[in-house]
Amino acid sequence: MTNDTNDISMLVREFWTLMGSNDFASVQVVLADQFVLEWPQSKERKRSSNDAASAYETE
Repeated sequence: MTNDTNDISMLVREFWTLMGSNDFASVQVVLADQFVLEWPQSKERKRSSNDAASAYETE
């Protein structure tokens, strides 16, 4: 594996570790500001790391 591949693998592992913690605000740390979350079945689109993280929060 190259260093780039290792970096990406570490990023993906960190993302899923944070998602598994249910502290969705912390996920923003590993998402780019221009991150886009798309849910095609409901046609929802979140256009920032903040919006994407808040999509998982419950009220």
